[in-house]
Amino acid sequence: MAEYTQEFYEAVALIILEKIVEQPSWQENILESGVLVTNTTLGKGFQEMGGCRARIPFFTRQRNKAELPAYHTGTDLTRHTLSSSSYVGVLNRFRMLYSLSDEDINIVHKNIEDLNPEIVRQYQDDRQYNNLDLFLNVLQGALASSSMSSHVIDETSIDLNTTSIFDILADVPRRVLGDKNAGLRTIMAHSSVVGEMVRRNRNSYTSIKNEANQEIDLKNIFGFNLIENDDLPYDPETKIGDIFMLGQGSMFGAEGRERMPTEVHRNPMNEFTDFYYRWNTCVHPAGMSFVGGGAELKVYMTAEELKDSSNWDRVSNSKLINLAQVKVKLPSTSVDTVVEEETEV
Repeated sequence: MAEYTQEFYEAVALIILEKIVEQPSWQENILESGVLVTNTTLGKGFQEMGGCRARIPFFTRQRNKAELPAYHTGTDLTRHTLSSSSYVGVLNRFRMLYSLSDEDINIVHKNIEDLNPEIVRQYQDDRQYNNLDLFLNVLQGALASSSMSSHVIDETSIDLNTTSIFDILADVPRRVLGDKNAGLRTIMAHSSVVGEMVRRNRNSYTSIKNEANQEIDLKNIFGFNLIENDDLPYDPETKIGDIFMLGQGSMFGAEGRERMPTEVHRNPMNEFTDFYYRWNTCVHPAGMSFVGGGAELKVYMTAEELKDSSNWDRVSNSKLINLAQVKVKLPSTSVDTVVEEETEV
């Protein structure tokens, strides 16, 4: 085999990274709703602390200011304040391993830009969960914290045959955020809970399109952005489910490579060259800090640990945290009445 420079291998690694590696991505409906801030300015303060911990450039919504505009229209940082201190978030680390045979390396050397994805072999993917799972686990853990008890409202005693879910949700922002309520315009729930919403409000259930006029998996009902996901809490036995309400900019997201994002090793036994890639993703609720012990020693936190209420603590004014959780109980037998859309909440 001909001898190639380290620069050549690094160039091959870069081409694989750009053309082949499946990098973490955010679910479109999360981005379109605007609840997740992934602005690069905020991401500059994203610093690893060891293990699966990271320091987050903490931000809060300024008092008496409007919410962030929708994600696809750009993030207006003048409406947010970056604090001088940082808080701890959780990293989702993963490693991916690709390889090329010596024969294919020789072919690629002739014209590196023509690297064919079909000749690259992938045989290891160490990611623990995707970005959406990370988002949902962090959201549930943060709201379960005892410091966020005022943001969790139990309405399981209300008969949803006589009271619309949206009559309940309309009053939540003021009950939770008081005079700082700028609106919790995105709701997330299990499909069974969403089904109850749709049953009683069919006339106001519409699709939403992005700037390219393409329909996305984000619905609009009574003025709320609606996202359904069956990983969210719902017990079919008790028929109790949770509705999560989020304001724009309520979650921070950052992703990037580790200090040594790529490594190249040639295995002389099988005549393959291995390319390693390491990525970190962080999702963090504004106003919260991860206080779970042992995180500096772990490569990743399990879903159970992320959902553990004792691992989260509120570090900001409660009124400035645009998150809420509403518990409802679906009726055992549904009275099929349709609520007309007279006013938007």
